[in-house]
Amino acid sequence: MSQARRNRSMFIRQFRALIGVLAIAVGVLVPAIAPVSAVADASTWTIRTSAADNLWNSVTYGGGLFVAVASSGTGNRVMTSPDGINWTIRTSAADNSWNSVTYGGGLFVAVASSGTGNRVMTSPDGINWTIRTAAADNDWTSVTYGGGLFVAVSRTGSGNHVMTSPDGINWTIRTSAADNNWASVTYGDGLFVAVAQSGLDNRVMTSPDGINWTIRSSASNTIWAAVTHGDGLFVATSLTGFVMTSPDGSNWTIRTSAANNAWNSVTYGGGLFVAVALNGLGNRVMTSGPFSTTTTTTLAATTTTAAATTTTTAVATTTTAAVTTTTTAAVTTTATLSPTVTQPSAALVRSLAVREIVSSDNVTAGSSVKLTAGGFTPSESVLVGVLGSADTPSQVTADSRGAIATKVSIPTDADGKVTVYAYGQTSKRGYKQVVNVETAKELPATGSDTSPLTVFGVSLLATGLLFTARRRLVR
Repeated sequence: MSQARRNRSMFIRQFRALIGVLAIAVGVLVPAIAPVSAVADASTWTIRTSAADNLWNSVTYGGGLFVAVASSGTGNRVMTSPDGINWTIRTSAADNSWNSVTYGGGLFVAVASSGTGNRVMTSPDGINWTIRTAAADNDWTSVTYGGGLFVAVSRTGSGNHVMTSPDGINWTIRTSAADNNWASVTYGDGLFVAVAQSGLDNRVMTSPDGINWTIRSSASNTIWAAVTHGDGLFVATSLTGFVMTSPDGSNWTIRTSAANNAWNSVTYGGGLFVAVALNGLGNRVMTSGPFSTTTTTTLAATTTTAAATTTTTAVATTTTAAVTTTTTAAVTTTATLSPTVTQPSAALVRSLAVREIVSSDNVTAGSSVKLTAGGFTPSESVLVGVLGSADTPSQVTADSRGAIATKVSIPTDADGKVTVYAYGQTSKRGYKQVVNVETAKELPATGSDTSPLTVFGVSLLATGLLFTARRRLVR
């Protein structure tokens, strides 16, 4: 083989290697600069197609899977989906009137309004189901999971409209705030919230523990059928086509659904709200999301002027000049405290109520985690931080409803378990949550932590290889 041919062969091999290196560089660079979040609102919905036109009563999300249950059909009263869009039929443990399904503690749990001694069924994967016994053969309409507890509500009964279970198998009767037709219950931000189809200005009730309940007012006295929580927002749907939302479970706003169907269930998962209906032709599923994770309060620009004043005393005369203050149009709700502000004592934080105030029980050291909570005094200052952290806690101003939505920074040196807290300085009310901390990976899958200098270095190396190969070819 001649020297020229050997040079060309070597050039081809090096050129192929160059293409591979450049491909790696592009793969690292693009995720590093790509946007990582989308913004939507709870008023925009899209129709999807269900696996069958059954009476789909409930849908939930867990273990990377959406699971829905129905009160009609033969051998097809369960359907599952990995994305909320494409659905597959599954078989329930019995052809009961399955009204609700939830996920918690690695277990799917469904409740029914028909059957004798078999009005609960459980499944570890959404596909294989086992019959369980309810605390009473009531018309159980809804079940949820939160704070290590399954909670179910019913339309019927007297003084026994609520039942709870720590494992989905053994159930105990509880008392609701009113003997309304309770249709749905959910859990979010450390709070259980239930909605009803009957009652006058009392169609919502809330509970911090699933046992003690307080009456709230809904946005309308319509037939509320379902409620869920996701991304710091409670969302409820009705049999009359309406949707209402609330940041705290107490104050509600009416929204418009995608179709005037009887929306009988709604859930949240994977950045998506998914609702299913009792009626409609090929449009019994609607979706909304993903939702933003940033809350901003916008105020109109204002100008305040204080007149000049003069104060005379026996010692000195002081003149205060006129002052004009202008408030800009966009104001965020989160501010950082001065260094003189310290954390609440460890004893105080440990005495706070346990609630789900952050979005996940598993966090990464050095990350920022969304924190939402309610029940504070409107406009009071709320301290937010991590117990034992060397960082000064941040200060958040509660909104007019006494709710906050912010982010808390997990210390970079945190390991094992840490306690995140929110404490109202005026109300002396607060909440805590223990989370598991994992060490940040050196090379995240998103590539978001990759230095642009690394990418530049790889590209420079590839260019050098190409230049060397070209010189050898020329020779």
